[in-house]
Amino acid sequence: SAVPIFAANNHLVATLDVSNDLNAPQQHTLALVKMAAQMVENRLFHATADGEIGVHFHVRPEFIGTLWEGVALFDAQGQLQAINRSGQFQFGLPLDQDVLSARRIPFEDIFDESWLAFKQRGLSSEVLFPLRLRNGARLFARASSMQVTGISSKPVQSVPRESAASLELLDSGDPQLKLAISQVKQVLNRDIPVLILGETGAGKELFSRAIHDASVRRAQPFIAVNCAALPEGLIEAELFGYEEGAYTGAKRKGNVGKIQQADGGTLFLDEIGDMPLSLQARLLRVLQERSVTPLGSSKSIPVNFTLVSATNQKLKDKVAAGEFRSDLYYRINGLTVQLPALRQRQDMSRLIQMILQIEQAPQVTLSDEVLAVFAVHPWPGNVRQLHNVLRTAVALADGGVIERQHLTHDFLDEMAVEAERATVLQPVLTLKAQSDEAIRVAMQQQAGNVSAVARQLGMSRNTLYRRLKALHLN
Repeated sequence: SAVPIFAANNHLVATLDVSNDLNAPQQHTLALVKMAAQMVENRLFHATADGEIGVHFHVRPEFIGTLWEGVALFDAQGQLQAINRSGQFQFGLPLDQDVLSARRIPFEDIFDESWLAFKQRGLSSEVLFPLRLRNGARLFARASSMQVTGISSKPVQSVPRESAASLELLDSGDPQLKLAISQVKQVLNRDIPVLILGETGAGKELFSRAIHDASVRRAQPFIAVNCAALPEGLIEAELFGYEEGAYTGAKRKGNVGKIQQADGGTLFLDEIGDMPLSLQARLLRVLQERSVTPLGSSKSIPVNFTLVSATNQKLKDKVAAGEFRSDLYYRINGLTVQLPALRQRQDMSRLIQMILQIEQAPQVTLSDEVLAVFAVHPWPGNVRQLHNVLRTAVALADGGVIERQHLTHDFLDEMAVEAERATVLQPVLTLKAQSDEAIRVAMQQQAGNVSAVARQLGMSRNTLYRRLKALHLN
């Protein structure tokens, strides 16, 4: 299993090779070698490239801060000094060090934003924000000041003045979410583990980050691990780390695991219900003893972190089925909070406005028909789906009013399937009839409180008053 290693100037400098007996193949060796080679390349890049301000970016926000993020380094005047290979790939151009030195590419030639505006919003916090390339492609980004030493350039982490994931900003008017936020605030900084329950896309990682940012550990690491995304053969090494020579493919000098990286900060274990049983016992021992032992080592390393876990599964059912350890369940379940599904929330209007702000499209509005569609849609992907739908619709509406034709066929098909399932033998209601029925039900649920109904359905009060008048409900 061999992977090439390139320097910051894109010149081939080495090949990382792991060889083993043909009769004893290691299933995950190549994946580990790729990760190790990427670590070496990243280290080489930061050790040899100069720059005062770094832009960390990726088309998928969850990849920022990982091995696969793009990193572009700029000088104080906004001239591109260096860019790693992942960044070059995302830009779609090969830029070696010689080309950069000759061209002196300014920030504005790459991104659709001024250098001054970027610094003002980027360096004030660690929050991710959308950033567009000049060709219109959309990325997520984070900025950092670069502290240049004799051997490396390292991001200087700043304490955010106000995080976009703050508990206050997440409190957008939904009673169930408000309760969850209130409960979390009561146990902050008391060493009580939090278990977040919620459907996929309901915002569990964002909520966990808000817990971290609201705590006294906010200046320390927030380490997230998706237990469902890592192969079983890799999750143990990823969590606990390993010593040199722990197994075939282990890199020299070993690797610090996620648990140790979270020391002093917060460890977020997403989809913990998918953690293999064999690792559950090791995790329980870490939580009991407050120490971690890397693979291949006999030395225990003390760790101190806040634990936040999340799952979309019913862990009690998994405990009953013998698929999740009961002792670990009670260890992680200090406080359980339930995040509501989007179809259950009463703050649709506020959520829409927040997402439009994130998409830098606050001037965009939604037609009454689209609001009616949103009110009756099942939203299986929850807030993540709402964000994706609005992002696409904003682009298609080109800054104007989002109409039905700006919604994707897949999204509209989901609503039709749900209506079919709900009505069985009855004819499918028209969109207007569904919308009227949603208003009647909401008026009953909210005891005639027009403001509460408007929030629940994502309508303006003027629109709702007009609809109520037509239905003779006012």
